[in-house]
Amino acid sequence: MSQSAPVRMTPPNFRTSRLVGIFNVLFASQILLCGLCMSGYTMTLPLWGRVFAQAQKQSEAQGERLRTAQLEGAIEQEKAAKTDQEKIEAAARRMEIEKRPKSTIPVMVDFTKMGFTDPKLLAWSWTELATSLVLNVMMLVAGVGLMNWKSWARPLGIWTAVLKIVRLVLVYGFFTLTIAPLLAQKMGEVVVAMIALQPGMMGGGGAPPPQAMFVKIYLIQFSVMGLGIIILGVIYPAIVIWLLTRPGVKFACSGRLKLPMEPKQPW
Repeated sequence: MSQSAPVRMTPPNFRTSRLVGIFNVLFASQILLCGLCMSGYTMTLPLWGRVFAQAQKQSEAQGERLRTAQLEGAIEQEKAAKTDQEKIEAAARRMEIEKRPKSTIPVMVDFTKMGFTDPKLLAWSWTELATSLVLNVMMLVAGVGLMNWKSWARPLGIWTAVLKIVRLVLVYGFFTLTIAPLLAQKMGEVVVAMIALQPGMMGGGGAPPPQAMFVKIYLIQFSVMGLGIIILGVIYPAIVIWLLTRPGVKFACSGRLKLPMEPKQPW
């Protein structure tokens, strides 16, 4: 009577679990640091918008006061002129000052006009930051647990990776469909306005290029950026899900093994 072949037990894979844990800790730490810096930047956007707007108003007011003073001086000079030549020169100077356009600062960055202080963009930015911080804290905790083969770390790592993929698709899908057109429209308007104030930028005094061209360029750039973040961002979470569902990793993190501080890792 033949005996059935013994069932081969899957050996525990300690190395893969620790490797995933190390990468989780490294990536999560870097992303959390960048997220904190980005949160500070997002908080200051409305403030910078107000600062630039106030600075531009003050500069324009100062330029207008200077123009008024120069005009008054030219009028006084014209009244005080004694010869016809002096009167003609003073009148020409007065007319030149009167024809000067209102003082502006075309090169100043206006966050309000560029759409960076739009409520929809700010709400998206805070949502992106909040979800990123929460998931990366989970990723960091899972990484520490995986480095020590804790039984709770593997499911936490898997769920974190799944939620990261869902977050990328939802958050940056919304960015591509809603935020990108908003930013493209606003930035297109700003670029055309700056070119209109500085016609020499386009190599002549002709009419500025159509706004639709710049809107299309920015829309393509922002859309490619959003889709690129989704495609590149899901690669690591997908790899983590695949690795943490391998039988050897499941056995290593099952909690059924009494492990020393540094178990031998022949597999």
